Amino acid sequence: MLLRRFLESDLEDICEMESDFEVMKSTGPAKTFTYEESQKRLDKIIRYKSSNDIYGYWALVDSELDKVVAWFMLIPIEEEYPEIGFMVNRKFWKKGLAFKGIEKILEKAKEEKVSRIVARVNRENLASIKTLEKAEFKIQKENEKIFFFVIETLIA
Repeated sequence: MLLRRFLESDLEDICEMESDFEVMKSTGPAKTFTYEESQKRLDKIIRYKSSNDIYGYWALVDSELDKVVAWFMLIPIEEEYPEIGFMVNRKFWKKGLAFKGIEKILEKAKEEKVSRIVARVNRENLASIKTLEKAEFKIQKENEKIFFFVIETLIA
């Protein structure tokens, strides 16, 4: 598995994920996207710039299939701390890909001296909750709909 920035040629793989309600229902938008909407989102993702090289959007690519199988973001949202988010193509669920991608992003975050990462997860999204807990994120707070996770002390 290769973690890399998105390319224009990833559009079909992105559309496959973003048109699947089972994949999208637990994401921030919580809705599916048309081909045109996914194309606009991918264009915005590719153009995203930040002062920190780790921030932005990442594709997890199955090298054998040459296919984007998961999508990750690490975007500064809460004060100066970035939020991690992810989605995995349904055909590749239950293979540990979200965890593998998170591990790779955490490695990069350590290199960039990011001290804290947050995540928001729908309480019903058990797979993502388990994945974040496996990656050593801890629930910081919660409300009736969302768990707010955090991982701290990434700097060795």
